[in-house]
Amino acid sequence: MGINSYMITIPLNFTWDWKIDIIINAQAKNVTNPNTGTLPPSQIRGHMFHGPANEPEVWVYGGTTYMGNQTFEAYAWPDSSAYPLWSYEYGPNYPWNQYAVATPWMPNHGAAAEAIDQGLAFYLNGQIDWGTSSKTRDTFKTEELYVPVKGMVVLNLGTQSSTNISTTKLRGGAPRVGGSMEYIASVGGMGALVALGGQVQPNLTGLYANVSEGQLVS
Repeated sequence: MGINSYMITIPLNFTWDWKIDIIINAQAKNVTNPNTGTLPPSQIRGHMFHGPANEPEVWVYGGTTYMGNQTFEAYAWPDSSAYPLWSYEYGPNYPWNQYAVATPWMPNHGAAAEAIDQGLAFYLNGQIDWGTSSKTRDTFKTEELYVPVKGMVVLNLGTQSSTNISTTKLRGGAPRVGGSMEYIASVGGMGALVALGGQVQPNLTGLYANVSEGQLVS
């Protein structure tokens, strides 16, 4: 068991049978960015966004390094979390670009949704843990601990900029880990976001939370 070190694409512009004629293209993510020397993300619990309808890229935000099997062939230690947002454009050249949006950490295990019609992506709360970066690897030391992340990051995928807005009014009063979120375009003038479920730590007294504690949001 280990990470998937390939970007896998499947063409959807024709009908196929997965037993007979499905086409699967796998592009290795082992080539560093020629401008920064950074490897593209091979992480878990982030999110992939479609991006604006008139743009060719797809987008990856957040995630954490899988720490369960450090002898896996393609394993790489957690790197800096300076580039939480990446874009991928299918083609023969180097397909990845990275962006240092204004977020202090690269979150994971948050809830995400996207307003494709507005070029906006949303990432609600989430956590940082020992796979988040080279700094947290030695601080947390175990997968059982995490720090809940406050706020909701609003990403403008057209300008590669971000805003972090308060979520203190959400039911439960504390940041959520897990759960899901949906965007409904037909509600109101600019659509509506609906957050569902997740785990909260309303009685957290210190910095660190434990995955076996907390309360589920009904």
